Amino acid sequence: WIGFVTADKIKKIELSSGLLKNICEANNPFVGAAWGSDGMIYFGDSEGASFLKVSENGGTPSVLTDKIIRLLNPSVMPDGSGVLFRSAGVNVFRGVFSVHHVDVNGEVISRLGDGETPHMRMNHNDLITVEDGKLRAVEIDLDTLKPIGTPRTLVNSKILTHRFGAQYSISENDILVFLKGVSHPNFQLTILDLITNESKPLFDKKEKYGQYSVSPDGKKVAVEVYNNQIPEIHILDITRSRLSSFVNS
Repeated sequence: WIGFVTADKIKKIELSSGLLKNICEANNPFVGAAWGSDGMIYFGDSEGASFLKVSENGGTPSVLTDKIIRLLNPSVMPDGSGVLFRSAGVNVFRGVFSVHHVDVNGEVISRLGDGETPHMRMNHNDLITVEDGKLRAVEIDLDTLKPIGTPRTLVNSKILTHRFGAQYSISENDILVFLKGVSHPNFQLTILDLITNESKPLFDKKEKYGQYSVSPDGKKVAVEVYNNQIPEIHILDITRSRLSSFVNS
């Protein structure tokens, strides 16, 4: 079987027959899902706002932990003892993301270190992450979840990394597959005319924009501009086409 996500469901498809089954309802689970050896699928619902789990046979998802307010890139440990993921931390919504581990009961959460798209290498005790586009590995003590020795680079190529993680996978027999390249996740504020269905830039400058809100009179837009993963609020004056800093918290 191959498991995958859509905008509103977690699904699986049988390779031998092409049989497609719905596992559960979901809401934009695009931050990732991970299928554990315990028969459970762990995923971030609502773009990572809820950390849920569901049986591979289907059913109603339940909350793995409510201590994590936002997560990315869940990955099940090879022995099925827990789930790796990226987060700003326990009960923290905004901040610099790092790699964490939670046991399958959702009780103990530990920070392991920095990096993106974590993965525990099969038949090794290596924690694999992507840092500055490079695939890095460091040995982990599975009892303490602490690093042993220093991190090392696995390949010199840049791993393509975007908003929801890096594009790589490692098989049980240590075959690495990845997309090479550099991502520039900048966005442009754009306005859509609902009558003509035409769009045009609202502001020329491209940035790492986050959430936004239009003022009641329609003349200004409050928008998050990300600086090293931390959002600062800026105000866009639409009539003057000028973006100015408002607050950095």
